[in-house]
Amino acid sequence: MLEIDKKARAKYERTVNIAYYTSSKFAKDVALNGALSSVTTTVTNIFFTTQKMLGKMIRGKCGGI
Repeated sequence: MLEIDKKARAKYERTVNIAYYTSSKFAKDVALNGALSSVTTTVTNIFFTTQKMLGKMIRGKCGGI
């Protein structure tokens, strides 16, 4: 019974994979996820860099007083 299920599932998954991975929807999903990842990384880097610079500026000004 398990062997029959495994063969049927493999055939079905092959059909679904071919239909999905060759569709334009997959290309759009990949492009959107890549762009989102890039923007998120950029914003995070800007935030942490600015935070670090502000800390140094504040310490520099307070230290001179």
